[in-house]
Amino acid sequence: MLVVPFIVTLLIFFLLSILQEKFISNSFSWGDILTDYAMDMGSISVAFFFFYYLLNKIYTAESKLLSSNNSLAETNYELESFIYRASHDFRTPLTTMKGILIASRLDKNPESHEKYFEMLQESTDRMDSYLLELMEITTNKHKKITSETINLSAFIKELIDEIGFIASLEKIDISFEHEADFTIVSDRTRLKILLRNILVNAVKYHDESKKRHLIKIGIAKENGGVKIDFWDNGIGIDENTLPKIFEMFYRGTHLSVGCGLGLYIAKTIAITLGYEITVESEIGQWTTATVYIKSSFNTVSKLN
Repeated sequence: MLVVPFIVTLLIFFLLSILQEKFISNSFSWGDILTDYAMDMGSISVAFFFFYYLLNKIYTAESKLLSSNNSLAETNYELESFIYRASHDFRTPLTTMKGILIASRLDKNPESHEKYFEMLQESTDRMDSYLLELMEITTNKHKKITSETINLSAFIKELIDEIGFIASLEKIDISFEHEADFTIVSDRTRLKILLRNILVNAVKYHDESKKRHLIKIGIAKENGGVKIDFWDNGIGIDENTLPKIFEMFYRGTHLSVGCGLGLYIAKTIAITLGYEITVESEIGQWTTATVYIKSSFNTVSKLN
């Protein structure tokens, strides 16, 4: 800051000016000099500090404007990327459906129609999945947070039952362990989206080369809060991919079939609720996703 040197220079300048004036008028007196100096400095100080106040206000306003512009530019970039990727992801199943319809019209064999219906079903399911993810983003951004008491054990058991629509689920053994029945105060809708996206990922990316496909879910109290672990012995995530998995539209493997929004949504919801979410993995071996619910944000207690 140049303000302090400027003030010191200004004070010295006016002192020298007063001394010069007194010497020229042959009326040199330290009492008069100090009196004149104090009077001049009083007026100058008022003017200076008013000027400094205005400069500080301008600087603060300019900093806020710059921050807002940077935030707006980042938002515009994300929006453009979102529109581009979302439109591309929507067009893919639509193009597939058009191709299936053309092929079905050319195929005169009635027995082949069932195959085309199944292919259409897959495409419509994929589009429905895209729409669901977009709705989840909107829900987290605009829906007001509501709090209610939730029994975590019952909540996760319900969640496991609800994802029964995934075809590959029948090949996977899901075990659920918990020290006790914990209750938390949280937003039920957001919590369900967060945990479901993590669980669905564990199901989707199981390792076909392994004889047993396992998912282990655990709840334990830690540091006054509760942590929820999702462990699986699936394909794993390599160390170069791991830092990117929470990015919007990121697909970490060629096996990815969605928009690449699942973990991005989970992360944004975790931030909204004040939770922590981490993922550790060893490629080809295992992956553990952990959600930590802080006690400072939620009431955590055991059920009797």
